[in-house]
Amino acid sequence: MLNLSESHLNALYKKAEGEAWNGLLSYFMKGAEHIPLQVGSTRILLELVIPAHIMDPQSEPKYYIVDKDELFLLRRDHRELRVYKVNDFGVLEMMHGDDELLTDAALGPAFRSVLRKALCDYVAKNPVTSQFVIEAKENFAQFIFTTLINDEFLNALGFTARKIEEFSEKYFAFELFPSYLPVNTY
Repeated sequence: MLNLSESHLNALYKKAEGEAWNGLLSYFMKGAEHIPLQVGSTRILLELVIPAHIMDPQSEPKYYIVDKDELFLLRRDHRELRVYKVNDFGVLEMMHGDDELLTDAALGPAFRSVLRKALCDYVAKNPVTSQFVIEAKENFAQFIFTTLINDEFLNALGFTARKIEEFSEKYFAFELFPSYLPVNTY
């Protein structure tokens, strides 16, 4: 279980305000970037895990087994996503398909909005990083799919997304691009 110190909590969430808030991209833990989010009174931390081969040149790139005899090779600068709820004591609990934020009529749309905006802002600042993988099952996979691969919402933010179809069951993967770039040639 991951814990944030009181100093980290204060630094990450000191400017949080309103019903749906996106914080600044931070790097305070080796191998991962973080974006603090808040929906209502719920603190959320979006973790973007940097591949080991970028942090350590001796590491081999990770690949994913997508079928019995088939591999999927990601781009060099992809990120693995993790979404955590953060309690008042700094304990991080990974979100899964049974979380009430996914279905709550009042908070669900705000959560989708802050998550979408955080990822679009990330890609805008880091255009080389456009592929994302998240371990997601059941309701959470469907939530991620409908939240992030949604042309109507993304177009309003100036982005286009494409689900990477080769992934199924345990992992969900997608690409996120500024709308002015052709999706298949980036």
